[in-house]
Amino acid sequence: MGFMEALSWVKDLGLQNVVIEGDSKIVIDAINLNVEGVSAFHDVISTCRLLVSEFNNCSILFAKREANIMAHTFARVSRVHESPSWWVNPPDFVVGLPVTF
Repeated sequence: MGFMEALSWVKDLGLQNVVIEGDSKIVIDAINLNVEGVSAFHDVISTCRLLVSEFNNCSILFAKREANIMAHTFARVSRVHESPSWWVNPPDFVVGLPVTF
């Protein structure tokens, strides 16, 4: 569900060329390998695929949690905020964290 929400959020921002990383190999593989199934999980995966198809260019990549320090830091900090936040400029807690491309 979180991955689907992230895709919706990025789409709502109007971005068209995106690279999205996730640390769930099962989810990433299910989206990328186009495996069909009949379960609530596959319904969510189908919705993710539909959202991905609406971007000009969208890459869905697997990243081990240990390698995805930026996302892990945002997730941890988001738990202490009362409402969802969006930063135009990088917040202090991420300045200096390694970014991989």
